[in-house]
Formats: sequence, structure tokens, C-alpha cells
Amino acid sequence: MRLYVAPVNLISTPMLLDPDSHLKTHLPTSAKVEADLAHLAWRMDRAMRAAIEEFLSNHNEHRHYLTPRTQSSIIHDLIVKQFTSEFGDDDEVAVKKVKNTHELVIRSKYRVRMKKLTGKFFSQNIPTQAVLEFKGQLQLPGMEMWNLVIGYMPPKASVGTLTDSRVYITMPNGEKNAWTWEITNFADEHQSSVPANDQEAAPQKRRAGIRIKKNASQEKDGRSDAAAGDKS
Repeated sequence: MRLYVAPVNLISTPMLLDPDSHLKTHLPTSAKVEADLAHLAWRMDRAMRAAIEEFLSNHNEHRHYLTPRTQSSIIHDLIVKQFTSEFGDDDEVAVKKVKNTHELVIRSKYRVRMKKLTGKFFSQNIPTQAVLEFKGQLQLPGMEMWNLVIGYMPPKASVGTLTDSRVYITMPNGEKNAWTWEITNFADEHQSSVPANDQEAAPQKRRAGIRIKKNASQEKDGRSDAAAGDKS
């Protein structure tokens, strides 16, 4: 009689990846990423700060009723909204939802997740398989897309307020960051670097309103008044 032992179902049992088991040693440097994203960084900063300002505008009066988790969740939803508005028509950047996570995909080269950062430049995530693969820069065969995090770091309450948050782009590498790049106030610096002539030449939004069309007699009276003024 042969004894049969049923195999363990490995498919239904998730096996969490050791976040440090496949650390990449050939990650792009901060200088390389800065060169690739310099023209987009100020728009990322603008979208991030717009989300914080929208949160304070809509929820500041009852913030003390919100738990830190709820507050972070609301801000994250507003960040997704602002980034979608900022890059919705951009040919280089796409805002995509992967399962329950929103990401920026930049030229099929970078995947960027939007997060709240701790004082040590890390985002707080439940260590699921997908999170560990993202942080560990796990690459699919035949593809090379690097994972980045853009996040806001609120100051300590004794130092400042939510509006004083700093904005950073980081490259995770397992349980550490390969590097961090601060882009706080890039939007202001970009605006101040635009020549005044270019700012004046930028198309202005027309104010919505009612335009009153003059009738023939009003136009005739107007021309008569103008002629009288010229004679005087």
C-alpha cells in the first residue's frame, strides 16, 4: 500500500518576499532622475501643495475630529485628484489605478506612488507582496521601469503646520532609500524664473459674464459724443 501525501497549495498561500533579498545595485542615480524629471518636478510640487491647501480649505474647521488615518486618507484622495487634473492631458504622464493604488507612469520608465512620508523619508504601508515588490524594485522580464515615491512630510506640531510640509521624491530600495530629492517650492521657483513677457503673453481665462449689445441708436449716440469730445 503506497502512502499518498497531498501537496501543499502554494498558490493560495502568499509567500512574502524578503524586502532585502533582491536589492538592486544598478539603480539610476539621483542626478539621472533629476535630469529626466526636472521639467515635471515643479508641477508635481504644485499638485501636492494644491491638495494640502484644498484639504485645509474644506476640512480645517473640523480637523480635530479626524483621526490621523482619516486625515491622511482624505489628503491622499485629494492628491490623486490634483495630480489627475495637473497631468490629465499630458503626453508623458499617465495617472493609472493598479488594483487599489494610484500611480503616475512617466514615459513607461518610472512608476511614481503618492504618499505621506515619515520624518525618516519612508511611507507607511502594510507589507503586502505588492508593496515589497515595489519597494524592492522588482523588475518584470524584458521591462525596466523604476519605482519612485513622491510624498509630503508634515513638520512636527511644535515647528509648523500642514502648509509647511516639505515635498520629496525618493527611490526605495528594500527597507531603505537609495536617495531623496527635495522639490519643495519648485513651483514658486519655476514661476519666478519665467520672464515677465512670457507671463504677460500667457493666455488669460476670460471672465464669465453677460455682454450687453448696444442697439443702433446707442451706437450712434456714442459716436456723436465722441465727435463732440474731439471738437472740444
